[in-house]
Amino acid sequence: MSESPDNDDLRLQPTDPEADAAQKSIRERPPSHVSPAHRPDPPAFQFDLKSMLWLTAGIAVLCGVFQFLPPRFIAAVLGFATVMALWLMLTFGIRHPIARILWAILLIAYLAFCIYSLA
Repeated sequence: MSESPDNDDLRLQPTDPEADAAQKSIRERPPSHVSPAHRPDPPAFQFDLKSMLWLTAGIAVLCGVFQFLPPRFIAAVLGFATVMALWLMLTFGIRHPIARILWAILLIAYLAFCIYSLA
């Protein structure tokens, strides 16, 4: 038959008080990469719900006003607004995501009204 294994290898060794104190101080210390005063920067292209609500409300009001104006006039106004918005974004270095979305919407609306006014 087989002999019983030696149980001396499986016994826990007594703990070292200095090592225990070092482990305890490490566990109680907050992580060094996270400080309470520092918040991580948001991703580059993120917007909040409030900004999107204002953008949607503004576009809805403009669509209501545009119903009463001729398409050529709307195309001219949108073209001027698109060029001015691009100039403002480049001059002042505006990088807000809502500004980028607004400029893209202006550009698409301008092109759509240009095509619509030709028909």
